[in-house]
Amino acid sequence: MSLQRSQEDIIAWCKQFIANTLNIPLTNINPKHEFESFGLDSVVAVSLAVELEEWLGRSVDPSLLFEYPSIEGLAIHLSGRAE
Repeated sequence: MSLQRSQEDIIAWCKQFIANTLNIPLTNINPKHEFESFGLDSVVAVSLAVELEEWLGRSVDPSLLFEYPSIEGLAIHLSGRAE
């Protein structure tokens, strides 16, 4: 079942995932910065997409992290707020 999550919820989830996975303080994660600035490699990117897919209850292609290279951009897209 697909859950509609807000942009803010998706940002918070992604920040927490990155903080936990890469051992970065949550306060150091700016959602406007690109994923690669946090040291996200392809393995972590796929893991993020898989876990985000489970949390959202819908498909999240890992390539979206390249199309939307920041937490904020990805969250806007996934929340349906993109124009």
